Amino acid sequence: MKKDIVNIIPKNLYELIRKHAKNLPRECEYLFPSPVNKARCIRSQTMVDHLKKEIINAGIQNPDGTPYEFKAHSFRHLMAVKMK
Repeated sequence: MKKDIVNIIPKNLYELIRKHAKNLPRECEYLFPSPVNKARCIRSQTMVDHLKKEIINAGIQNPDGTPYEFKAHSFRHLMAVKMK
């Protein structure tokens, strides 16, 4: 079995996601719901495209000052490990 991968997200990205989650309706069960049908989530590529744009707009960087590169699979894996 492979070792768990830990991909630490920058604190300001965490705050951006947290702020987004607070603005969702209580009945919404997805962090990124479809704008057309709240009972469904948006496509992963749509979420990645929007999140990358927000990361750039917010100036989120790695601790070494390089631009943070969001990878959806790593984020999903991190959340799955945390929930496990």
